[in-house]
Amino acid sequence: REDPRFTFHVNKEPDLRFLESDQFDVVFSIICLQHIPWEIAQEYIREFGRILKPGGFIAFQLPSRLKDSEAIRRAERRRRLVDGLPLGLGTLYRRIKYGRSVNFDVYYTPEETVIETASSTPGIQFLEKDVDVSAGAPVESWFYFLTKSR
Repeated sequence: REDPRFTFHVNKEPDLRFLESDQFDVVFSIICLQHIPWEIAQEYIREFGRILKPGGFIAFQLPSRLKDSEAIRRAERRRRLVDGLPLGLGTLYRRIKYGRSVNFDVYYTPEETVIETASSTPGIQFLEKDVDVSAGAPVESWFYFLTKSR
Protein backbone atom coordinates (compact mmCIF):
# COMPACT_ATOMS: atom_id res chain seq x y z
CA ARG A 1 0.00 0.00 0.00
CA GLU A 2 2.88 2.34 0.54
CA ASP A 3 4.48 1.84 -2.87
CA PRO A 4 3.65 4.96 -4.90
CA ARG A 5 3.53 2.90 -8.12
CA PHE A 6 0.29 1.27 -7.00
CA THR A 7 -3.16 2.64 -6.34
CA PHE A 8 -5.85 0.51 -4.71
CA HIS A 9 -9.57 1.00 -5.36
CA VAL A 10 -12.60 -0.68 -3.85
CA ASN A 11 -15.11 -0.98 -6.65
CA LYS A 12 -18.71 -1.61 -5.64
CA GLU A 13 -20.09 -1.29 -9.17
CA PRO A 14 -20.69 -4.07 -11.74
CA ASP A 15 -18.34 -2.32 -14.18
CA LEU A 16 -15.09 -0.36 -14.29
CA ARG A 17 -16.47 3.01 -15.41
CA PHE A 18 -14.36 4.81 -12.81
CA LEU A 19 -11.32 3.92 -14.96
CA GLU A 20 -10.52 5.71 -18.22
CA SER A 21 -10.41 3.89 -21.55
CA ASP A 22 -7.06 2.82 -23.05
CA GLN A 23 -5.24 3.26 -19.74
CA PHE A 24 -3.49 -0.04 -18.90
CA ASP A 25 -0.79 -2.12 -20.59
CA VAL A 26 -1.88 -5.29 -18.76
CA VAL A 27 -5.11 -6.40 -17.12
CA PHE A 28 -4.72 -9.50 -14.91
CA SER A 29 -7.33 -11.31 -12.83
CA ILE A 30 -6.98 -14.59 -10.95
CA ILE A 31 -9.41 -16.35 -8.63
CA CYS A 32 -11.82 -13.42 -8.76
CA LEU A 33 -14.17 -13.62 -11.74
CA GLN A 34 -15.16 -17.15 -10.73
CA HIS A 35 -16.97 -15.73 -7.70
CA ILE A 36 -19.11 -13.37 -9.78
CA PRO A 37 -22.25 -14.47 -11.68
CA TRP A 38 -21.52 -14.76 -15.41
CA GLU A 39 -23.70 -11.79 -16.43
CA ILE A 40 -21.47 -9.50 -14.32
CA ALA A 41 -18.17 -11.29 -15.05
CA GLN A 42 -18.96 -11.01 -18.77
CA GLU A 43 -19.30 -7.23 -18.40
CA TYR A 44 -15.97 -7.09 -16.56
CA ILE A 45 -14.27 -8.92 -19.45
CA ARG A 46 -15.69 -6.32 -21.85
CA GLU A 47 -14.53 -3.58 -19.50
CA PHE A 48 -11.04 -5.13 -19.44
CA GLY A 49 -10.99 -4.55 -23.19
CA ARG A 50 -12.14 -0.96 -22.83
CA ILE A 51 -9.52 0.05 -20.26
CA LEU A 52 -6.67 -1.78 -22.04
CA LYS A 53 -4.29 0.23 -24.22
CA PRO A 54 -3.95 -0.88 -27.85
CA GLY A 55 -1.22 -3.53 -28.01
CA GLY A 56 -1.83 -4.47 -24.37
CA PHE A 57 -2.62 -7.88 -22.92
CA ILE A 58 -5.40 -9.35 -20.78
CA ALA A 59 -4.98 -12.55 -18.77
CA PHE A 60 -7.66 -14.01 -16.52
CA GLN A 61 -8.67 -17.35 -15.08
CA LEU A 62 -12.12 -18.93 -15.00
CA PRO A 63 -13.23 -22.46 -14.16
CA SER A 64 -15.39 -24.13 -16.81
CA ARG A 65 -16.78 -27.12 -14.93
CA LEU A 66 -16.36 -29.69 -12.21
CA LYS A 67 -14.99 -32.83 -13.85
CA ASP A 68 -16.72 -35.30 -11.53
CA SER A 69 -20.53 -35.27 -11.26
CA GLU A 70 -20.31 -37.09 -7.92
CA ALA A 71 -18.10 -34.27 -6.59
CA ILE A 72 -20.81 -31.82 -7.63
CA ARG A 73 -23.47 -33.78 -5.75
CA ARG A 74 -21.25 -34.05 -2.63
CA ALA A 75 -20.55 -30.32 -2.66
CA GLU A 76 -24.26 -29.50 -3.02
CA ARG A 77 -25.19 -31.89 -0.16
CA ARG A 78 -22.45 -30.48 2.08
CA ARG A 79 -23.53 -26.91 1.40
CA ARG A 80 -27.22 -27.65 2.13
CA LEU A 81 -26.22 -29.44 5.32
CA VAL A 82 -23.94 -26.64 6.56
CA ASP A 83 -26.41 -23.90 5.57
CA GLY A 84 -29.15 -25.75 7.49
CA LEU A 85 -27.26 -26.07 10.79
CA PRO A 86 -28.99 -24.27 13.68
CA LEU A 87 -27.58 -21.72 16.16
CA GLY A 88 -24.91 -20.36 13.84
CA LEU A 89 -23.08 -23.69 13.68
CA GLY A 90 -22.65 -23.33 9.91
CA THR A 91 -20.70 -20.12 10.48
CA LEU A 92 -18.59 -21.82 13.15
CA TYR A 93 -17.95 -24.81 10.85
CA ARG A 94 -16.75 -22.53 8.02
CA ARG A 95 -14.57 -20.53 10.39
CA ILE A 96 -12.86 -23.70 11.62
CA LYS A 97 -12.58 -25.40 8.20
CA TYR A 98 -11.75 -22.39 6.00
CA GLY A 99 -10.56 -19.75 8.47
CA ARG A 100 -13.49 -17.48 7.56
CA SER A 101 -17.21 -17.50 8.18
CA VAL A 102 -18.32 -16.81 4.62
CA ASN A 103 -18.37 -19.25 1.77
CA PHE A 104 -17.84 -17.81 -1.69
CA ASP A 105 -19.94 -19.21 -4.51
CA VAL A 106 -18.04 -20.48 -7.52
CA TYR A 107 -19.56 -20.04 -10.97
CA TYR A 108 -18.49 -22.27 -13.83
CA THR A 109 -18.50 -20.83 -17.33
CA PRO A 110 -18.02 -22.98 -20.43
CA GLU A 111 -14.85 -22.06 -22.28
CA GLU A 112 -16.78 -21.50 -25.53
CA THR A 113 -18.90 -18.84 -23.78
CA VAL A 114 -15.81 -17.04 -22.45
CA ILE A 115 -14.06 -17.10 -25.84
CA GLU A 116 -17.22 -15.89 -27.61
CA THR A 117 -17.54 -12.95 -25.19
CA ALA A 118 -13.87 -12.04 -25.50
CA SER A 119 -13.93 -12.32 -29.30
CA SER A 120 -17.08 -10.19 -29.60
CA THR A 121 -15.59 -7.35 -27.53
CA PRO A 122 -14.63 -4.51 -29.90
CA GLY A 123 -10.88 -4.41 -30.60
CA ILE A 124 -10.14 -7.52 -28.56
CA GLN A 125 -8.54 -10.61 -30.04
CA PHE A 126 -8.52 -13.99 -28.32
CA LEU A 127 -4.98 -15.37 -28.38
CA GLU A 128 -5.09 -18.68 -26.53
CA LYS A 129 -6.14 -20.53 -23.42
CA ASP A 130 -4.00 -22.64 -21.14
CA VAL A 131 -4.80 -25.08 -18.35
CA ASP A 132 -5.14 -23.51 -14.91
CA VAL A 133 -4.59 -25.76 -11.88
CA SER A 134 -5.29 -23.22 -9.12
CA ALA A 135 -8.70 -24.73 -8.30
CA GLY A 136 -7.39 -28.29 -7.92
CA ALA A 137 -7.80 -31.56 -9.76
CA PRO A 138 -11.62 -31.88 -9.72
CA VAL A 139 -12.04 -28.58 -11.57
CA GLU A 140 -11.48 -27.89 -15.26
CA SER A 141 -10.19 -24.32 -15.33
CA TRP A 142 -8.52 -22.12 -17.94
CA PHE A 143 -6.30 -19.10 -18.22
CA TYR A 144 -7.40 -16.93 -21.12
CA PHE A 145 -5.02 -14.62 -22.97
CA LEU A 146 -6.28 -11.72 -25.08
CA THR A 147 -4.83 -8.64 -26.74
CA LYS A 148 -6.17 -5.34 -28.00
CA SER A 149 -5.45 -4.43 -31.60
CA ARG A 150 -3.33 -1.36 -32.24
